[in-house]
Amino acid sequence: MIRKVSIPAIVALVMAAVLSLPQGTATAQTPSWATLAGIPTARAQASVATDSSGKIHVIGGYTPTLLASHQVYDPASDTWSTAAAIPGATRAAGIAVGPDGDIYVFGGYRSGQLSSIYRYDPDTNTWTSGSSMPFPAGWETAGEFGSDGKLYVFGGEGAQTKLQIYDPAGNSWSLGTNLPSGRLQHGAFRGSDGRFYIVGGRYGADTNLIYDPSTNLWSTGPSLPTGASSFGQATTPARDSFYVIRGSNTYGNLQSPYFNTVFVFDVALQSWTTFTPSLPTARRELSAAYSATDGSIHVLGGSNPGILSTHEALAVAALATNEVPVVNAGADAIIDEGDTFSQSGSFTDPDADTWSATVDYKEGAGAQTLAPAGKSFALSNLYEQNGV
Repeated sequence: MIRKVSIPAIVALVMAAVLSLPQGTATAQTPSWATLAGIPTARAQASVATDSSGKIHVIGGYTPTLLASHQVYDPASDTWSTAAAIPGATRAAGIAVGPDGDIYVFGGYRSGQLSSIYRYDPDTNTWTSGSSMPFPAGWETAGEFGSDGKLYVFGGEGAQTKLQIYDPAGNSWSLGTNLPSGRLQHGAFRGSDGRFYIVGGRYGADTNLIYDPSTNLWSTGPSLPTGASSFGQATTPARDSFYVIRGSNTYGNLQSPYFNTVFVFDVALQSWTTFTPSLPTARRELSAAYSATDGSIHVLGGSNPGILSTHEALAVAALATNEVPVVNAGADAIIDEGDTFSQSGSFTDPDADTWSATVDYKEGAGAQTLAPAGKSFALSNLYEQNGV
């Protein structure tokens, strides 16, 4: 007797995520902000970044006295420590973490627009100086490292339309194609697509300029829901989304209004959403960074109207969803009773999960354990004569 085996009907993969989430569902947690240990020295316009150990470095800023101090937050213990001060006091400097794990602080303001770049090694707690920028990016600049290991610096009050590219290996600068319009008080993010997103800026701009380093060309992306400047910014480790924690829409230091709106950009969908709940403490000139230690975005300092030491955090890692895997078990097969059916299959899953699987060959025995090898599996079953 010839039997047709319907493969899609008999194979079922049951994904067991690291957090033991049900297949394809989000966590049950409701997003909320936590208030954590405040910065020992209240400050606004600080440069903030997270090192490879998950510790958050808060560098420079003003009180309104200009600062060179460097304080480090450990999310594991909710405590602060002191690290080596930056060689030159600065405020509103750009900051980025290199592929070498070092922290780079560039531009900023100290009695004039700065063209300096400083490199901090968290392992040795030491600073070194790099070659000066061709143009002083100065106050309220922003930049990120590309996948090529180079630092891309976009705009700033001293070089509003300039794209300046730093190569740490050669300690040298080059220039990219100018920005279509000048930027300061803006954000700069590298997405999972390898492109840079330059969002917001002075006087509450809502524009989203996109730079593709592979072509050295600019395009325009979806605008912010509402203009923003002097805001906090943070990117998830996968770079599939980034957060704009909205500061203000005016130019002057300590100047109202002070906003608490949070916008999130999805790189894959190329769209913005407004995140709820909003930041508890509205402020401008704030700083933000993500730490994998607690899976949270930490929002630090700022002004409203005085200088703040406030530290609030949102556990965004707990908001992630566990996506349903896509299974390819092969085409239907036709076999004779008494023969053994054998076929291989595979599945895809964008999440970094672990997996278990079951298979039901529809002979009355029910589900049987199937052991995937990576993201592949083998099907094999003897169909007895006169099987059901």
